[in-house]
Amino acid sequence: MLIIGLLSFIEPLIITDPPVMGHARWSPLDIARGLYDGKLPRDANKVTFWTLPLHFALIYLLLIMAAGCLWLFPGQALPGYMGVIGAIMALETWRLELDMKSLFYGNPMLYGGHTSGHVKPAALVSQLFLVMIALAFLSSAKASPANPQHGERRPRWRLKSLK
Repeated sequence: MLIIGLLSFIEPLIITDPPVMGHARWSPLDIARGLYDGKLPRDANKVTFWTLPLHFALIYLLLIMAAGCLWLFPGQALPGYMGVIGAIMALETWRLELDMKSLFYGNPMLYGGHTSGHVKPAALVSQLFLVMIALAFLSSAKASPANPQHGERRPRWRLKSLK
């Protein structure tokens, strides 16, 4: 589950219409490369260049930290809290759609308040949201009591560490 979330960093799930720089599908890694190389429009506002990379970095940092917590400290509540925070941050990506539009097509204020391009982050948002919600639910699942009744089998919900 966490691997699916981490793979979304390299999977092009953000759709631009019309294509930007010959690409109609972008991943967060492609966006970071475009920002670093300076190939994305230069007339986007400066806040966009900090909010989008920082936003995605925090989401993927939460995924990595949750994976580490699950591996090192199985059965703890911390990954569940990380999942809830990550789900909220994934939904906040909808709010950043205008910033993405500005990033790919330039500052809309320079073009009379609108641009002709559309950015559709729905696939990325839904994948990250579902992974984070699954993380929250799976890490908050409690095992049955330590002493099951005679003849009852104890379900195994917790991951075992590799010690």
